[in-house]
Amino acid sequence: MLNGVAAGGAPWVIDPGEVTIKRDGRLRLDVSGLVIPELGNAGPVNSISASIACANEPPANKTQTVPLTQSGNATIQDHLDLPGTCLAPRVFVNPNGIPTAYIALSGWRS
Repeated sequence: MLNGVAAGGAPWVIDPGEVTIKRDGRLRLDVSGLVIPELGNAGPVNSISASIACANEPPANKTQTVPLTQSGNATIQDHLDLPGTCLAPRVFVNPNGIPTAYIALSGWRS
């Protein structure tokens, strides 16, 4: 559980993705290969949205919901109303537009 958002119930994997958030609230999220390895596809998830949380706060709003291919590819381009200050922003990828769950999260791993 991060920022009040629960991790999805399956062990998801993702190829490198990219998210960009501008100060004016423009967001672009590209995901590729977001799948459940046991299934080799996105399983019951056929769409995603994104939500942004600042510091230790729960996400304040979410993007539109867009289709997710069974091979785990999607792009979100949207505009969100963001606070004037957002410390340690975290972007959650929400399955089927459900903002209380996530299947991927911004960050990096070496």
